[in-house]
Amino acid sequence: MLTLLTVVAVVTVFVRWVDSIARLGRLSGVIAKVEAATAKAMQRRQQRPFLGGLAASSPPAGLSFHSEESGYLQWVDMAALQGIATRYKLRITLAGVPGSMVMPTRPLGYILPDSSDSGPLDPGLLRKAFVVGPVRRFDDDPRFGLVVLAEIACRALSPGINDPGTAIGILGSLHRLFATLAKPGEQLAPEYGRIELPPLCLRDMFDDFFPAIARDGAGLIEVAMRLQRVLGELGHSGDAHMRLVAREDAALALRRAGQLDGFAPDLALLRLQHANYWEQAAATRGGGFPPSVGKT
Repeated sequence: MLTLLTVVAVVTVFVRWVDSIARLGRLSGVIAKVEAATAKAMQRRQQRPFLGGLAASSPPAGLSFHSEESGYLQWVDMAALQGIATRYKLRITLAGVPGSMVMPTRPLGYILPDSSDSGPLDPGLLRKAFVVGPVRRFDDDPRFGLVVLAEIACRALSPGINDPGTAIGILGSLHRLFATLAKPGEQLAPEYGRIELPPLCLRDMFDDFFPAIARDGAGLIEVAMRLQRVLGELGHSGDAHMRLVAREDAALALRRAGQLDGFAPDLALLRLQHANYWEQAAATRGGGFPPSVGKT
């Protein structure tokens, strides 16, 4: 009996291992993993929009400090910076957030002493709190996930692959990500009162993805229709800023498609889809948007 149970357990583990290996090569599995990693990064940023610090409310001032290497800012040790700022009685304003391009010619941040009594500070001590590397990471960089998803979608839309279904699926991923981001989330209290960071710009996040898809999918009615639908639904969110940005991108996507010599009925259908979400939005705001046209 024990031998039989052992054989069953070994076979079960082997089958699961084979299944996991098979899933590694599937594009759908890769997309799901990227979406999950991006969702986690967005959730962390919702809870701690300034990585536990404060919002940079004014242009940076003070003495700048620089990195000695080029690359991407991968991680910031906020606790270490807070300890330095407390010890030397100063405030630190970061010039960028994880994911930003770092160069020796551009400041990593600025230090502003509380008073003339603050002692001298070795910039090398500050640089130890920053991890700069050749590639971006998902953990503290929500925009990186958007870039990766855009790259997958654009590759699928290339003439050599011609896979609009993958691009449409990724548009679904983007809808879920931004719809979650638009919902008000619980923010944790700031932990590092002497550190200030610039905000994560929603306009930049949209630019990481939607313009590329609007460009490469402009000639495919099924992709263009789904793009209008996703942007229209995001425009129906409770976030006023997201509504504005989504409307701008929807208008630009429609202009891109209109400049192509396509099939006139398809273009008319696309314009009607756009109108249902935006031109009639004011009249239907109380009861929601009208249903979208078509099946895409």
